[in-house]
Amino acid sequence: VIVFFILCMIIAIVMSQAVGRAIVRSERELQSRREHLRATLTSIADAVVTTDTDGLITSLNLAAEHLTGWTQAEASGKPLGSVVSFVDEATGREAESPALKALREGTIISSDGVLLATRYGTKVPIEEHAAPILSPKGEIVGSVLAFRDVTERKLHERELEKSYDELEVRVKHRTYELAETHAELVKEMEEHAIAEQKRVELLGRLVSSQETERRRI
Repeated sequence: VIVFFILCMIIAIVMSQAVGRAIVRSERELQSRREHLRATLTSIADAVVTTDTDGLITSLNLAAEHLTGWTQAEASGKPLGSVVSFVDEATGREAESPALKALREGTIISSDGVLLATRYGTKVPIEEHAAPILSPKGEIVGSVLAFRDVTERKLHERELEKSYDELEVRVKHRTYELAETHAELVKEMEEHAIAEQKRVELLGRLVSSQETERRRI
């Protein structure tokens, strides 16, 4: 009995050590994954913000810090809308965050034509995408929001639109000039035709008069 008890104790100790090593190994792997994810988010050029299921911020990458004016330490745990807020470019009204919509609907959301209201009081045109974060079981455990500054693209679009408008004005002006020239040509041709008709009529009367005079003689 004593030997059996000792064997059970040894087995329990071995199993406990094995479980402990497995836990330590899992914790190290989890920490490694977290570090890898943090490094990946930091290196991404787009601004990336993640939230939990309540819409509270869990992380911001470096690009998001630069665009919003908030640091990771300041923003962590705050409601998403208090740090990252959007304005509809067309109406000037506050726009719903696509991240919150992604949480609610459980689908990927993309939008354009919005402005990011930064901490500095400025508004930056952005392009944004959001998606729910799913657990291995498929449960929604948070959301991820990615957005980028599209100021330069908007400037190029405005320049192209301005160039197009200027070209359209020039085309309309040239078309009007051509129409006027065409009308003048038509008028000249009509006047020439009338003058030619009168010349022919006058020549006919002259010939007729000469013929009449010759008969009289």
